[in-house]
Amino acid sequence: MLNIVIADDDKTIREGIGTIIRSLGRGYGIDTTASDGQAALERVIALKPDVLITDIKMPVMDGIQLVHTISGMGLPVKMIVLSGYDEFEYVKESLKAGVRDYLLKPLNKRDLIKLLDRLEAAKGVELLLAEQQEKLKRRVEESRFLRRERLLWDLIVNRVRPAATFGERVSEFGLDRVPSFILAIVRIEDPAEPPAAFDWGTWLQELSEEVRWLEESLFSIQNGQLTLLLPCPAEADGTDGDQAPDPAPFIWLTSRMRECAEGAFTAGISRPIPSLIDVPQAYRQAAECLRQAFYDGPGRVYVFDRERTVFPPVRDAEWAAPAQQILQAVEAFDADKACGQLDSLLSALIAQRVDPAQLAGVCSKLVRRVYARFEEAERIAEADPEASVLRVIEDAPAAQVLQERLCGALHRLVLEMQAHHAKKDSPVIASAKEYIRKNYAQNINLQTVAAQVHLNPNYFSNVFKQETGMNFLEYLLGIRIAAAKKLLEEPDVKVYEVGYLVGYDNPSSFNRAFKNVTGLTPSEYRKIGYSRTED
Repeated sequence: MLNIVIADDDKTIREGIGTIIRSLGRGYGIDTTASDGQAALERVIALKPDVLITDIKMPVMDGIQLVHTISGMGLPVKMIVLSGYDEFEYVKESLKAGVRDYLLKPLNKRDLIKLLDRLEAAKGVELLLAEQQEKLKRRVEESRFLRRERLLWDLIVNRVRPAATFGERVSEFGLDRVPSFILAIVRIEDPAEPPAAFDWGTWLQELSEEVRWLEESLFSIQNGQLTLLLPCPAEADGTDGDQAPDPAPFIWLTSRMRECAEGAFTAGISRPIPSLIDVPQAYRQAAECLRQAFYDGPGRVYVFDRERTVFPPVRDAEWAAPAQQILQAVEAFDADKACGQLDSLLSALIAQRVDPAQLAGVCSKLVRRVYARFEEAERIAEADPEASVLRVIEDAPAAQVLQERLCGALHRLVLEMQAHHAKKDSPVIASAKEYIRKNYAQNINLQTVAAQVHLNPNYFSNVFKQETGMNFLEYLLGIRIAAAKKLLEEPDVKVYEVGYLVGYDNPSSFNRAFKNVTGLTPSEYRKIGYSRTED
């Protein structure tokens, strides 16, 4: 579709050309307001049309002066002049000034349509060429970006052979002229959306046009973090690496990053290094700084400090006993107690600033023990993100956040485990009841039944009481006494035999248990003919 400005001091001609073009039904944009050259120039500047159709003889500014002015300004508009038979010298002059074509007066509709067809076809070709050129330019920029990124990671992992090729790669980005460097890692904490959702590579390339030190840097965006190798500022240029670099550029950089994405941006900066050979060491220093942020908080810029980045290990003795207490609280479905003990354990470890990776490892081991002992715990955690304790450990950016979220997730998990076991006739307890009803006459106990349903005896005892409202022995006693009552109604069964038939080793134990439940001895029960069955 073309946008066209028509300029002529004769309104009838302007409107007539506009009417012809509109009648084609092609949706062209048409402006017919310019009655002189100055007005036409103003409309061209304002509307940026594809085509200008202008008369030669006009007041204020004639057509020849108009096309010269537009050409001098470099405006990308195709100019067509309207000419009478006696104005050909003017036409030749306008063609020299960059006029694309001309139309003779009186205007022939067929000639106008043919000209518009050619102009529209030419615009399509130009758009295609511009698109191809833009793609080519983008590929060149992407290729340079990828070479920059690949060189950075080759330096980090010390993959710099062969030497001749490596020298060429370094000189491409001007790094052979830099006396010293620093390396920084900027990590995106708790992003509102995945880091990949924003084109950080293009953003950095555009930003490097604003600041010289970015243009001279190597940078890479991977796994939610920006890695930068850049020339060390002169005031922090120390070959011994003792002088800390100025964090101001990185404070500025992280503030610019916050303009593009929500989240906290934490930066770790190495000490100055005198040679590219030392890049692996600088990368380790920057990474250590990010570990410091685990305790001192995200969203800040940290410069490498050997004392601040030394973290003591976690000893097994520090967490083994508290972990057992936590498991016991979970087993009893005591969410408050379990979380209180976990909070105390984490507070003690965080106060020591133990190794962040080992702290996360201890938390993961504890969760795995919960999952191993309570088979439904993992299923509940997988179904409810707010109870997913392992995910909390993986995602927490700081120690205090880990403590708060992990305690909250464990509390929710224990409550959901409790609710799960409060449901009537769960498959596990139904299976246990069925086994008891079939085997009450045998020498069975809590351990026997727990083994049948594949649960830890203590855990089974808690679950059984939670679901049935009575403990295991009370339930077993009820089943045996109910069976004994039925047997006592059978005259052929002797009283002393009943105890053996319902699982007791001797008559005295049976007599004692029967009287505790019914208030009568077995003999008295049979004698008075008391008969009542219950399950």
